[in-house]
Amino acid sequence: CCVQVLISERAGVGKSLAVRRLTERLIEVHKPMKDACVTVPLAEKKVDVNAIVSVLGDYITKPVRPDPKIFHLDITPAVQQGVDNLLFNLLVLGGITDTHGRVWRRYPWDLYMIEVTAPSQTANTAEAAVPTGRPETKVFYDHQFYTLLPTRTCRSPRDTLELESSMEHSEELAMTINDPLMDNLEFTSNAYQRAYQYLKRHSKGANLDYYDYEEGTIEDNHATCLPVLLRHCGVLDPSWAELRYFVWFLNEQLNDCESSVFCNPMLVGDASLNGFKSFVVKFMVRMSKDFATPSLQMSDESTACLQIDMDNDDDDTDDDIAAYQLRRRWESSPHPYIFFNNDHVSMTFLGFVIDQNGSLVDPSNNQIIEPSIMTREVKRGLEMQGVNLKVRFDDLTRDDKINQLCQVMGIEWAFDPDETYELTTDNVKKILAIHMRFRCGIPVIIMGETGCGKTRLIRFMCHYKQELLQ
Repeated sequence: CCVQVLISERAGVGKSLAVRRLTERLIEVHKPMKDACVTVPLAEKKVDVNAIVSVLGDYITKPVRPDPKIFHLDITPAVQQGVDNLLFNLLVLGGITDTHGRVWRRYPWDLYMIEVTAPSQTANTAEAAVPTGRPETKVFYDHQFYTLLPTRTCRSPRDTLELESSMEHSEELAMTINDPLMDNLEFTSNAYQRAYQYLKRHSKGANLDYYDYEEGTIEDNHATCLPVLLRHCGVLDPSWAELRYFVWFLNEQLNDCESSVFCNPMLVGDASLNGFKSFVVKFMVRMSKDFATPSLQMSDESTACLQIDMDNDDDDTDDDIAAYQLRRRWESSPHPYIFFNNDHVSMTFLGFVIDQNGSLVDPSNNQIIEPSIMTREVKRGLEMQGVNLKVRFDDLTRDDKINQLCQVMGIEWAFDPDETYELTTDNVKKILAIHMRFRCGIPVIIMGETGCGKTRLIRFMCHYKQELLQ
């Protein structure tokens, strides 16, 4: 078949990843002479055939010398006119022509992947292809033509889990489903496996002090891994992108944790720190949830994005879900952070203090974020190691603030790029939040009113990023 439609009801659920996996297979089998995959994004209200032909014109090949390619048409929900006409001319008539008379012909050895995000309306219907035990959704398309083409449906992680669970109990269903499920290369990657194996042991209350992930080891399967990740990521129905950001950040932090002297009881040799690594893992899960969750509710995302109680590991049901939305403003929620410094010996605590009962406290309002997060023995052991868990960042001198900022960012020689820039706890947390997201490949949008300090914050941070690149 020379055409395939990848469709989903929301963004970030694996359509582009499916195209990338097909491209990798094409490169492995055919070894194209030029770009194996050509992506043409369609984001305007009306399809611009001139622009499409202009992009495709660079990839014209001679018919006598086949060079198989994948042409990826990424159609966003913003496109309202011209899709049917474009697809009919291209896929049925075999070519499109722009207003200048330039022609693009479709060759039979090329594969056209049509990526479509089609919002749905909830409706009770008996037309469900897969039994899920929930009210099904029926999709209403603005463009009708691509509904007649071969289609694969991309689902969210939670819907994928339900589908994979159904397939385990129905061999007939497993043989008929050709839709993308959980990507196996992602599942077997070190990032997913490290995060999953730690979370699985943490959920069971295991002592993690002497546990380190061994790279390349793979435990369990998709149907076992997904419930654990979903229960801890903090969103009821995340996209694959949101789940991936959670996993990537948690993996980076756990990797730093394994490299830290503080989390190696063999090197520390202090019995009073028993349980410290378990505390760190629990803290890292909370921190990863904060880092990986978008603050904004996007129009093309599911509205059912609720926070999950990460400490309730008794069962996998929706009873674990707290009844409030996680989408929040930065200023209205606490951001307690632990950073493993680049020297692998020291740590930086920011945005919280630990009281005498071992509770996590927000220093800005003295509210308890989480009670009894640290045992008294671990707290006493850290204090014996010279770690002050009651220091408020705003009480530090500017030199101490700069030193902490540079230690986390891995800058060997601390310097102050702008002495007039006020280093409040909030500003430093935002700088480090951006820095850590960049490390993990998580995109960042900085929003605020004119004159609130966005440009100065970025300029201040970029002085340090420039130092790292030199």
